[in-house]
Amino acid sequence: MKLSIDFICRAAGIVMLSRVLVLFFLSMAVHADEPWTTEKASMVNSTEKKTGLSRTSIGTLHLNMRPIDADVLFRKDPHDTSSFAVSIVDDAGKTLKGRIKVSGSFTRRFPKKSIFIKLENGQQWKGQQKVSLDAMATDGSMQREWLAWQLVHALGVPGPELQYMRVYINNRYSGLFMHTEWLDTGVMARYGLGADGQFFHPSDSKFCGDFLSHHKKTLKDCWFKLSPRDKDFSPLQVLMDDIAQTPVKEFHEYLEMHFDVDSVINWLALNVLTSNGDTYNKNYFLYRSAITGKWVVIPWDYDLSFGRNWDAYLPFPENILNDNFQYFYPPELGAPNPLKEKTLRNPVLNQLFTERMLHLLGEKRHGAAATFGWFSPKAMRERIDRTAIRLQPERIDDPYLKDSAIDFSQETESLWHYVQRRHAYLREIFTGAVPWNPELAIWNPADAPPRPALSVSLFASQQVSANGQYATIAAPAYGYLLAAIKLKDNNGEAAKFNVESAINHTPTVFPPGYDPASCIQRSWFITLRTPFKSRVMDLQLDYLQEDSQRQELGSVRSEQNFTLWVLDGQRWHKIETHVNPLSNVISTQNMTIHPSQMLRFVACPESTES
Repeated sequence: MKLSIDFICRAAGIVMLSRVLVLFFLSMAVHADEPWTTEKASMVNSTEKKTGLSRTSIGTLHLNMRPIDADVLFRKDPHDTSSFAVSIVDDAGKTLKGRIKVSGSFTRRFPKKSIFIKLENGQQWKGQQKVSLDAMATDGSMQREWLAWQLVHALGVPGPELQYMRVYINNRYSGLFMHTEWLDTGVMARYGLGADGQFFHPSDSKFCGDFLSHHKKTLKDCWFKLSPRDKDFSPLQVLMDDIAQTPVKEFHEYLEMHFDVDSVINWLALNVLTSNGDTYNKNYFLYRSAITGKWVVIPWDYDLSFGRNWDAYLPFPENILNDNFQYFYPPELGAPNPLKEKTLRNPVLNQLFTERMLHLLGEKRHGAAATFGWFSPKAMRERIDRTAIRLQPERIDDPYLKDSAIDFSQETESLWHYVQRRHAYLREIFTGAVPWNPELAIWNPADAPPRPALSVSLFASQQVSANGQYATIAAPAYGYLLAAIKLKDNNGEAAKFNVESAINHTPTVFPPGYDPASCIQRSWFITLRTPFKSRVMDLQLDYLQEDSQRQELGSVRSEQNFTLWVLDGQRWHKIETHVNPLSNVISTQNMTIHPSQMLRFVACPESTES
């Protein structure tokens, strides 16, 4: 039986000790390869002052309801759309009255549900009549939306403000929510686009807000018109016709005339960085400013991004909510949409997109210094770590979150692993190391036939700097990460490593007493090519669990039980292992390797040892 640290501490009646213990375990477990320290916190604070990286702000919201309504709110049928009377106490102590109901689609089935409040006419909280509180039920890290919108704001893309919010109902803590500013014409006006534009949003349930010509007849079913509140969809009809009729070679001229080009490029860049593929037919907004006469694309919905993967082989809701992980989907990822495809295929626009990607990856500057390298592993690690440290104490008291501190640390660590790997993969593509043909700018995992199996063996050779950072070693022409190595001996000298991975293949050599079919179906080989000096390294090794059919877990599916074994040329050694089953990464620390020595690694479940 698994008991959370918080449960044990509460049973003993020592909540403050619970907070101290969880923070301690988080600091040790959130990144087992590099624990959080006072020195690291100081480094983050220093970097924050230099770069302007914002701190995570957490507010408090007090709601009052009839006790019986408060008890029913989260317990009623998920499909019940009824609302209850509610009052909000604002920061000045003023009472605002309105109606409250549960919001969301399939997330209604979670115990902790998102909330929507509409205040009575003439009343506003934080400048708005409508209040949206996201329970973040699908994101164990509670950071995906936050991180995505921080990049949106850094790029100057119109969008809502966000704030983590402690919500109390009748003075009883109901958990940590994300307050997302209601996206309306007032937000557009704040960005200088005016409040009298044409505002549209694709239907979340129809999957047809994609400008495809065969959806023209069902335009009003596929889209909602948010403003003005009329039934005139002609601006959208004209837009759809123009996109369809404009040749690819002229598309840059069309986009320049009718769109805020930056908003389109940034939309694509954000989706590619986060691997958000379901946005192109439902999760975005379109606003045609009456001031500029141009359309602006506003991104939306990133809770299932950053490595989360849809599974075509599982029933609902497991097809959406699962432990699958991917970082290697190409830039054309996502549902078909001619706005996306023609932008990627047009040479002028593709160049702008490539430059934006290189800029955000930190490979070559093509824009403001504040966003250069925004998605670099170092910058993203600081954001993720800082936010995790801030959020963890809030989770302790959240009555709906039953995850242990270790579960939260795995979720947080998997974000960092995703960034490491996605950055390495995209770097290979946009520097030309991995072939990418934008002419093939349609690839939807939901529709595409199964891809061919990878080569049985992938190989890479790379120089690793002794800079205290992980070097990601990817397979040429594929971009798949074979290993990540961080040198620990601090002698300042770089070292060259050969890394080979025999993937999707039952280990042919394995420790005595183990059934190779139960081991991860992959072997790893690492050789130190630099002569004369032995080196000490921290090591990350990847395995595949893209979906329930394309995975390397073998016959044993309890990933936490896997342990690394290393063959040093003479005998097998079991080594201390950290497994993150959410990102499919196996890590070990302080591994010594000698010149010209080849280390063979396999991972087998502890329970099968004889």
